[in-house]
Amino acid sequence: MKKNIILILIIALMIMPVFAQDAEAEIEDDGAASLGMYFCAGEFSMIGLHYQQWFGNHGIMVSGGLTGDVFSAVAEYEYCVYSAKFTDILNSRLYLWILGGVDCVNEHNYISSTETYEDNFYVNAVGSLGVGIEFVWWKHLSIPVQFGYVIEAPHKTKMSFSFASGIRYRF
Repeated sequence: MKKNIILILIIALMIMPVFAQDAEAEIEDDGAASLGMYFCAGEFSMIGLHYQQWFGNHGIMVSGGLTGDVFSAVAEYEYCVYSAKFTDILNSRLYLWILGGVDCVNEHNYISSTETYEDNFYVNAVGSLGVGIEFVWWKHLSIPVQFGYVIEAPHKTKMSFSFASGIRYRF
């Protein structure tokens, strides 16, 4: 059942841009680039800094963060499906995203028989896809909200739901 839901989500994400032909971003006066703080919560978690750039309906985002003994670096492609200007101070953008990156983990395991610690270092590939919405206030304050699924492999392979958000300055 879970595999069917994921397959339907992937197909929907690939088909949706076909129906968004006239969804050219209406909020380019907000600034195409932004810098800010970013966090991702779920089985895959990350807190760090990120940079985002829009090129019309296409966007990229790169993020890097450190959580405990885990360093994560990810890149994300975003496709704007719909954008709207609600008032003079509030704009929004609905987008689909796909993410790829690495999760570098340094585990410390306590061995009780020898009373020592064992360090294990491994690198997981991270892949994710989902949907997001970005709210832009006063043409510069941007708050993205994203939902999706994250897959990590090959070490400790797992798949989980993910929520991400942040705050950034558009320029």
